[in-house]
Parts: sequence; C-alpha cells; structure tokens
Amino acid sequence: MTRSPVTDTADRSRGGCSLLRSLAPFLFFAFNACEPACQRTQEHPLAGHTDAVRVESCGPGAWEGQPAWEVVEELRIGQAEGEGPAVFSRVQSITSDEEGHIYVADSRPLRVEVFASDGAHLRTVGREGRGPGEFRWPAGLAVDSRRNLWVADFANRRYSIFDSTGGHVGTPPRTAAFSSPWEGRMEGDRLIEHAVSPDLSDARVEVRDLELNLLESIPVPVAEWDDVPFGPAPIMALGPQGVTWAGETDPYRLVRRDATGRVTGGLARPLTGDPLSRRQRREAVEQSMSQHAQVAALAGVEVPEGAAWDWRDLPEHRPILGAIWIDDTGYLWVRLHGERGADGRSFEIFDEAGVFLGELMLPFPMKLGTQPHFRGDLMYAVTTDEMGRDFVVRARVGRGGGGGGA
Repeated sequence: MTRSPVTDTADRSRGGCSLLRSLAPFLFFAFNACEPACQRTQEHPLAGHTDAVRVESCGPGAWEGQPAWEVVEELRIGQAEGEGPAVFSRVQSITSDEEGHIYVADSRPLRVEVFASDGAHLRTVGREGRGPGEFRWPAGLAVDSRRNLWVADFANRRYSIFDSTGGHVGTPPRTAAFSSPWEGRMEGDRLIEHAVSPDLSDARVEVRDLELNLLESIPVPVAEWDDVPFGPAPIMALGPQGVTWAGETDPYRLVRRDATGRVTGGLARPLTGDPLSRRQRREAVEQSMSQHAQVAALAGVEVPEGAAWDWRDLPEHRPILGAIWIDDTGYLWVRLHGERGADGRSFEIFDEAGVFLGELMLPFPMKLGTQPHFRGDLMYAVTTDEMGRDFVVRARVGRGGGGGGA
C-alpha cells in the first residue's frame, strides 16, 4: 500500500450502486452512482459541497458545429546532429519569461539553456553537482518578478536561483518534499506549489514570497491507493491563483478546488480505458515483481511472501486518464491514456466550470512524460523527431469564437 498526495478521489467500482471507497480520514468527491445515463451535458450536485456541481459531458462537446481552437507552431529549437547548446538529450522541464526567453533544463549534461524569443542561444546556466549553482535533478523551472530563474532540484531537495545574467544568487533548502512531477508556478512575487511531507503523510498547496516566507498553506487530503499494475493513481494539476483539478486516473472524474481548498465543482466523462488481455495482465505482474525484486536486492531485504498480485485481480482495462494540465487562462487540458493519447497530439479541453468543449489536435506530438508550459496564448512543449531526439516547440493557441473558446 502506497500513500500519495491527492486532492480528491472517486469510487473505483465499475458498476451498479456500489458504495464509494472509504478514504481515511476524508471523503471528498461523492458521485451519485445510480443517476440516469448521461445526456449531452448535465449538472449534478456534488454531495457534501454546497453550491458545487459536477458537470457530466457526453458527445462531441460544446465546439460541435462551431470554430474550435487552433494550435500553430511558431518556433522550434533543437538540432538533430552535431554539438552545441541546442542538441538536447532528454529535456526535463521548460519555462519562459515575460520577454519571451525560453529556459530548457536538459539531462545530459545537466544544465539549463536559455534562448531568446527568436531561438538564438543566450547562455548556459548551472551544471551537475551538489555545490552552489549546481543541481542533480532540475525537475521544475520558474521565473520570478525580479527576472530570477528558480530551479526546483528534486535530488538536492532545494532551489537554485540565478539572476538574469546567469549568475548564482542563492540555494535555499526545501524542507518539504517536491511533488513529482513538480506542480509549481510563479505569479509575480509569489511562489505557488504543491508540497508534500517527506513521509507522504501530509500534502498542501503552499504560497511563499521570494524569500520563501510562508504566506498561505492550504491542506489537501492524502489518500491511500494500491500500487497495482494498471490500477488508478492520483492525478493533479495546479493552475493560476492556486486553483487545482484533481482525482484519479480512473474513472474519468475530477474535482476543482479554489485557492482556499474549497470544492467549487467537478467534471465527468463516460469513457473507459483500452481493454487489457490476460497476457498483458500476466506480463504486468511479472514485470512488477521483477522490479520489486531488484529494489529489494539493492536494499538487502527479501521480497515478502504474498507480495505478488494475481493477474486476475488486475483491472480489465487501462486507466482512462494519462495527464492533466491547467493553462494560463484557466482551461483544463486532458491527455487520455493508452491508444487515444499515445501519439501525444490529442487533448480534451474543458472550461473553468468543467464543461467539455471538445478535442484539440496539436500539429506536433508532445513527448509523453513531459509537461507543457503555458504563458497567455503561448504553449511551450517538448516534441521528438522520428529518431526520438528532443526538440522544444513554441506554439500559439488560437481560440475560436464559439463554445466557450473565446
């Protein structure tokens, strides 16, 4: 059993009028399991939350018959061959600033490359290590109101801060563990991030000033979940002003909370993940046990008896949700798991109220396992070529006039 931070969790049962799974010590997201079948878009009260509704959406969404959004690639940074700062091996995180500078954290060698808005290389920042101005896992980047670059370093459990010329400013420690992937953002002179305790028993959305003084701390619940292959896992996105969407990767149900932690709404879609064959479930159990054995060997312990799963206890389908993000204007982007999201191009878009707008196709495949960065109408993402080499793309998101897209 693994404990993981999550702002809300829904019932895992697959049919009938099953009771919602008990969460200790919270029960946050109650859906009525015996409601009529979804017809287009319906609103249902969220049990236990005054004035909050869940929006259940069926069909093609509000964009049907109206102009949808269009994503147009404007700039691509990277080289397929040779040497230089634009030859990326494995991009870990990206961000931008108000002047349009693009910051790219790459893993081999570990460093942050800074590019101008036209793609010209400006400077290299930092290097691998444990000393001042060095980092070991630059999993998150953000630029503050002073134009300083913050590098969230998971492995060293600290931030590395650099000024606009690349000079090292400071290395403040991080007392809490970072969430993975890093859910953090700069809003002016405030750092907003999802923070968890080292033992994963406590989770919060924290707001700090640029000296890291704590301004606000909003508790978010921690739910227990079984680390079963293909089983539901916690999922969360942090948006502007501390708004979050969260739930599990299965079923397709998410809850929205404001910056105070109050539930303000939810959404649902009647979709199911790709089916799993007996062979796939058996192989998943074997692979999982092999990984456990490797970890146990490194730790010098034995895998406890009864640790293996029976493949028949695994879900019969993959989780439906792959990843979620909130853009700079408050819209929710959802990437589905499995074949429907495998190409990295297809996203389902929801407005701030949870109304499903429709499907959006990117003109490039976004690399799975990476996070996009949004600034206004601009989207920055990692893509790959046919050989699997990383590139960074800047694209403009044109929002049409219909169906909530204005």
